[in-house]
Amino acid sequence: MIRTLIAISFLCIGASIATAQDPRVTADLESDSTIVGQPLMLGISILVPTWMPEPPVFPAVELPSLLVRQPERSSGPISENIDGETWSGVRRSYRLYPLTGGSYTLPTGDVTITYVNPNTSEPVTFAASLPELTFVATIPEGAFGLDPLIIARRFELQQQIDGDSSLDVGGAMTRTITANITGTSPIMIPRLTPTSDGESLRAYPKDPQIDEKVDRGQMLGTRTETTAYVAQNEGTAALPGLSLDWFNIETGQLVTATVPAIDVSIHSAVSGSGDESKTWHLSKVFWLVLSLGALTAIAIWAFPARVTSLLAVLKARAFQTEWYAAHKFSKAISRRDLTAVTTAFSEWKKHYPDVPEQSFSVLLNGMTLIGKARFGAKADETTTNWRALRSGFSTTRRRLWSKYSPSRRGPQLRNLNPMWSGSSTRSPITAAFTEAD
Repeated sequence: MIRTLIAISFLCIGASIATAQDPRVTADLESDSTIVGQPLMLGISILVPTWMPEPPVFPAVELPSLLVRQPERSSGPISENIDGETWSGVRRSYRLYPLTGGSYTLPTGDVTITYVNPNTSEPVTFAASLPELTFVATIPEGAFGLDPLIIARRFELQQQIDGDSSLDVGGAMTRTITANITGTSPIMIPRLTPTSDGESLRAYPKDPQIDEKVDRGQMLGTRTETTAYVAQNEGTAALPGLSLDWFNIETGQLVTATVPAIDVSIHSAVSGSGDESKTWHLSKVFWLVLSLGALTAIAIWAFPARVTSLLAVLKARAFQTEWYAAHKFSKAISRRDLTAVTTAFSEWKKHYPDVPEQSFSVLLNGMTLIGKARFGAKADETTTNWRALRSGFSTTRRRLWSKYSPSRRGPQLRNLNPMWSGSSTRSPITAAFTEAD
């Protein structure tokens, strides 16, 4: 009986010694409350009676609507005197940024520690659970009702326009809006670029860029949004302005940051002019000049002024035809010139004024895909996109031509032929020779 009692006593003493030698894990918050968007420090400390041959494994600190960041030099050595002995260990710090108001309870994960047993000098693995910690995120009285909720020490908006705000159809400009924030994470900044109304401009936004950093213990950063705009139709358009209210925690006041609206004017490109017109004239009309060479030579010798006027009238008429507009569109596709494609499509479309907009959907979607690839976030423009646009144009033109049969005289423009007095119409040839007189 006595031997049994002695054995039990030794077991109890051994268990108490082992418990006293177990690693100690603590966690603490610097405060039980903070302001939405402002940092709250969390510290986790580990102490062992000997040393750790391997670094400890900390649990993930994650919660919905809670942004967690580790500051620079977030982990460091610590030591403490326990029962007359020096224990060593490590302390890790976290910055917690609550994104919404309310109560937050941190998860109780396990810390895994490998340390040297003081009795056996062998590595031992030990797991300890973190205590449950709770804090509250509040919204300052002056910030109630803010949507989006921006609470910071500094916040400003900047705008940059690349390109002219006076565009031809098919022309492009770029708008960049940047928000700078100090005192919290740029993740708190909402979408910046307003949606433009109307169909005169087609927008090609890039993915937002968010840059976050810490300067002397203070979080700051930027959000940048860049959007390319391509002119689609003649007229006017506006890139809306932006106004955001934010709460300054240093002054306790509401402040408004703004960028102005941008007015854009869009002009129709002049058809039938420039080097392209000259090239078309040389390549497509030369056969006509050759076939009528003899007659033309005689006419030029006998009636130079009249022939010049006649050629000018014929050229102007040719530039107004649906065939020429389709030729320009096809050539622009071959060159993969998106600006020229947009301009030529606008001119060609005028020859079908009564056709529903959805009849052009294949072409509009094709140009949109190419535009997104060129001006969007990823430059993945491919030959397939251009081939699809050419095929879609051929199919659409054949369908419209057979169904609507537009006049080869083109859209209704001013009469280029001078009129006989007392007569309502004349042929181009008669008009040309009469005008020369």
